[in-house]
Amino acid sequence: MTAYRFLSPAEEEMTEAALFYESRSDELGSDFLDDVQQAVDRLSDYPYSGESIDSGLKRTLLHRFPFSLIYAVEQTGIVIVAVAHHGRHRVIGGHVSTNSLIIAQRSKSRRSGWPP
Repeated sequence: MTAYRFLSPAEEEMTEAALFYESRSDELGSDFLDDVQQAVDRLSDYPYSGESIDSGLKRTLLHRFPFSLIYAVEQTGIVIVAVAHHGRHRVIGGHVSTNSLIIAQRSKSRRSGWPP
C-alpha cells in the first residue's frame, strides 16, 4: 500500500464539499468523505491506475459524486493536489484547464454559493 497526503488546497476543497453536502442532507457529507476514502484506498493499492491528464498529473473519479481526485505519484507516495468538482475543473485535450493548474498556488478566496 502506497502512502498518500493531501495538499492544503485539496483538503480545503474536500472539507468544503463535505460541508456543502451535509447542509443539504444528513449523512450526505459523510457519504462524500467515504467516497473520497474509497478512491484514496484504490490509489494506495494501484497508484498508476488513474487517467493521465497533464504532465505528471493523473485523476481518478469518485463513484457517487461529481468529483475527481487529481494527484501525482512521487517517490514518497501519492500527493493529492485537488478534490476537483467536475463543474469547476475541466480536462480539455488531455490537459487540465487553467483553473486546475493553479490549484496549489491559488489564493484562499472562495466564491459563495458552492458548488458553481
